[in-house]
Amino acid sequence: MGRRRLPREPPSARTWRWPSSPSATRYWPATAALPEDARALLTEASFNPGCVVENVYVFHGFPEELRVMFEEVADEFGGDVVSAVVETATPEGALKNVLAGVRERFDVAMGSYPARQGTPGRVKVTGTDPAEVERAAEWVDDRVADPGT
Repeated sequence: MGRRRLPREPPSARTWRWPSSPSATRYWPATAALPEDARALLTEASFNPGCVVENVYVFHGFPEELRVMFEEVADEFGGDVVSAVVETATPEGALKNVLAGVRERFDVAMGSYPARQGTPGRVKVTGTDPAEVERAAEWVDDRVADPGT
């Protein structure tokens, strides 16, 4: 896959707030290399672009930057999606069999998020059928350690 470089000054350069650090601005061209067939996502809130390649959206940065970037493309997402979250004390690395089991049994997507700073780990179950998501979440809950244990 080829790469292309964004111009040194993004289209919004007239109103873009460049970082005051000389070291930050000299790295912008190096961090802005995108796949050749990518559509760049440039925002006023972010120093580096995100991008879209086919059906893959790449966002980065701090939550504030990510939110602004997502708002630029939010209309491109559609459908009815439901999610359920199961909190767990099971270490993320020990969830392999649980995650594989859910994928084999249910038509849902999975995500696992490790515990940090006193918050329990989480397993997120997402799908378009609320009953299927609920069954999958119950199946996960039966197989992971409760946060209080």
